[in-house]
Amino acid sequence: MKINLPLYLQLWKTEKCKKYHINLNNYRNRNWIVSNNVKKKFTDLLKSQLKDKVVSTPFKLKYTLYMNDLRVRDVNNVLSVTDKFFQDALVKYWCIDDDNYKCSVETLFAFWWLDRGNWRVEVEIFEDAKTTL
Repeated sequence: MKINLPLYLQLWKTEKCKKYHINLNNYRNRNWIVSNNVKKKFTDLLKSQLKDKVVSTPFKLKYTLYMNDLRVRDVNNVLSVTDKFFQDALVKYWCIDDDNYKCSVETLFAFWWLDRGNWRVEVEIFEDAKTTL
């Protein structure tokens, strides 16, 4: 199963819309209210993709990062928070019972160089724990 995840979200702040990138630096440095609002919107955006899906445990996740330019990136900076938000969304929408180490047994972060028009994160869920990532 493949699911597309956003790299940034836009939230209204007073009279204008502001872009919030999903990465560890921003998550750590933002006001906790803003970070919580970003996580809520991320979760809400996934509702239609996760609706009525059930993931059998144990499962493995593979995240692939597609960027719009060739700058050097810290992939873990982006995908660590994306993984946290995504697994919490799986729990919220009852796709999995819990996101502990017994359920999510392996996570792989991969980088794919360039997709100028469609920068994103793709997550693949492998329900067969014997699958090699």
